[in-house]
Amino acid sequence: MSSYSYSELSEMVERWLDANRRAEAAKDWRPMAEMYTEDATYGWNLGPNEEFMAVGREEIRDVALGLEMGGLRMDLSVPEGARRSGPGRGHRSVEADRKRHAA
Repeated sequence: MSSYSYSELSEMVERWLDANRRAEAAKDWRPMAEMYTEDATYGWNLGPNEEFMAVGREEIRDVALGLEMGGLRMDLSVPEGARRSGPGRGHRSVEADRKRHAA
């Protein structure tokens, strides 16, 4: 395992924060995928019995930072072609997200 100096770690944290600020301003987190190695994994827990894992930089870009982070926008309306799941909860279909991101 490599060790990094405090200054190297501080510089990396600043690059990450700068990239995150730019992504937030653009409302597009996909460029942050460049901060990950090609063989990186990025996952999270979906509940007591499920987990999600994006494998590789491209899947992190397309799914974790593209579709998933794109869904964090505060617009609670449901795009045309999307499906609703549960009372008052708009869950977009993958197809609706792809069309929205392609526009």
